[in-house]
Amino acid sequence: MTKVTLPKSNDIDILLMLEGTYPLVAGGVSTWIYNLITYLPHYRFGAIFIGGREEDYHGLQYPLPSNLVHLEIHYLFPKFEEPVHHFIQHEMKDIHCPFKDTDVMDGLTDLSKIEALLLDKSSILQNDFWYSERSWDYLVKNYIDKCGNISFIDYFWTMRNIHAPLWRLFEIMRTAPKAKLIHSASTGYAGLLAALLSTLSGKKFILTEHGIYTKERRLDLLQKNWIKQSIIQELHLDYINEKWINLFEMLSRICYRQADPVISLFKAYQERQIEDGASPKKTRIIPNGVNIKKIESYRQERPASSKNIVALIGRVVKIKDIKTFIRAIAIAKQQLPALEGWIIGPEREDPAYARECRELVELLHLSKVVFFKGTKNLEDVLNPIDIIVLSSISEGQPLVVLEGFAAGIPCIVTDVGGCHELIYGKDEEDIKLGKAGEVVSISDPSALAKAIVRLLQNPKEYQAVVKVGKQRVQKYYDLKRIIAEYNQIYQEHI
Repeated sequence: MTKVTLPKSNDIDILLMLEGTYPLVAGGVSTWIYNLITYLPHYRFGAIFIGGREEDYHGLQYPLPSNLVHLEIHYLFPKFEEPVHHFIQHEMKDIHCPFKDTDVMDGLTDLSKIEALLLDKSSILQNDFWYSERSWDYLVKNYIDKCGNISFIDYFWTMRNIHAPLWRLFEIMRTAPKAKLIHSASTGYAGLLAALLSTLSGKKFILTEHGIYTKERRLDLLQKNWIKQSIIQELHLDYINEKWINLFEMLSRICYRQADPVISLFKAYQERQIEDGASPKKTRIIPNGVNIKKIESYRQERPASSKNIVALIGRVVKIKDIKTFIRAIAIAKQQLPALEGWIIGPEREDPAYARECRELVELLHLSKVVFFKGTKNLEDVLNPIDIIVLSSISEGQPLVVLEGFAAGIPCIVTDVGGCHELIYGKDEEDIKLGKAGEVVSISDPSALAKAIVRLLQNPKEYQAVVKVGKQRVQKYYDLKRIIAEYNQIYQEHI
């Protein structure tokens, strides 16, 4: 990977906290961040990117706008250095206790105690925590008392991975640049860093959640290598899962208490934020938005085609449930001989899953029907597409659906996140516009195939759906209006 010189500055208006998104990961949230920066050129932005492990990323996926004057890239799980033994001067429980129970974290008071321990290098070192005899004794005792029915190795690495990011975050915090305002695009580790910096600097902290962090991490527990798949049973029964969920819930509560405003994309997520501890007075809704005129231009000269092209635009990862899309194409193909399925998005985030998807295509004899297009610019692929499909098992408010509406492409989505209201409307006035596509249940290729066939075999309905999608995006999801709302928030807090 080619080394890129990152911009550095101490003259920053808005410092963005970004976890697993822009500029190293392509996707809807990353595009939102890129648009936020580029459409507000009068602000000087800084960004701190936080990722898991360096090997999981593959360089910059977006250009760096000229008003992004500072960028740092950090990883929470670097390789551990060789131990340097010291006698630990604080009880292990002082650091461990916030993760034991869901009710321990009362505001930022207890966090400030941990902060005092970790910021004082003379009192405690990382190696004390990892390698001292006292630390080991506490870990073993807690294992025997609380969870002797599971593997000690699983317990050990879970405790290590839960605590390891704390030191990384405090290291990042010590050298973070000064800014007039702090804005995090999630709770989690990025949100915790934002809350800490806000507390120390006295600067305002704005939080925007595109998805509910705790919900998304629950799915990660089931689908990724946070912990061994063999020990994953019911989330609420497993001790190790409980530790992770306690951590995620704690991080969210810290962010909700420190941030103002707390922004979500649609009503259901706003309600979830309140349920999880956000003050109703601090919450507000600002939806996603797209550059309608720009996207419309991609479809001005759409060629006549005898093919029916259905596209899934998104990363080839489990949460997008690419396999359901492939199976749906196989079913729909029986009634639509000219049907093609395009999968447009990067495959390297989860190569094993991408390989399984390609193998499924071969198994179903779809090698001349389903095509993996890789990462493409919208302007290069939108023109021939007849329907956009999202078969995801989790979404927030997907930008690709709004982009489809703006381009005059109907969308078929699963009933997750804010997808239902994008298709059918979010309130009485919006609902009157009509439907802009179809909503089906998750993991139901037959229902998805049926919706595809129905739209493509009914030109009149197809055109009606196209019209509604255009009206909906123009009325509620124009990027200019969304950017104006954030500009107002920034002006109020800087």
